[in-house]
Amino acid sequence: MFNTNLCKESNHICLQASFISKKLQSKNKKKQDRKTILVVEDNKDLQMVARLMLETLLYKVVTVSTGREGLKYLHEHSRTALILLDIMMPEMTGLEFLSIVKQDLVLKKIPIIIQSALTDESIQEGMAMGASGYVQKPYNQETLYAAIKKLNIKGGGHERIIN
Repeated sequence: MFNTNLCKESNHICLQASFISKKLQSKNKKKQDRKTILVVEDNKDLQMVARLMLETLLYKVVTVSTGREGLKYLHEHSRTALILLDIMMPEMTGLEFLSIVKQDLVLKKIPIIIQSALTDESIQEGMAMGASGYVQKPYNQETLYAAIKKLNIKGGGHERIIN
């Protein structure tokens, strides 16, 4: 496990966490068996941190930078297990993305955890629109794991690592 603050301070620590993540993935779970989490986040550094956290929990992670890219991916991969969604993004906000997904008969079943550094009001709005959970930025791996665990999404293999 690692803390996001460490990743921001040192690329070496991020690379080390990535190496550990890769070793755990190969030892504990075949890649094709892992559940996929789509991370919709416009900040490349935060994409990397989320990817490392989730891969350490043995999920397959796909990252995109815009809501449009996220929708395109979901229409091609509707069996995605979870979406981790940033609220503030260019082109299409996270709330606009959430609204589109929740109106789609196939995609609306995918749980969405919103992530935001904004006020509680934006989080409450997202929850009212159908988000399954939220994490307040900045968050750590334990906080993210707790949000995922509440949704009872199995298949990451993370129970062996966290508990």
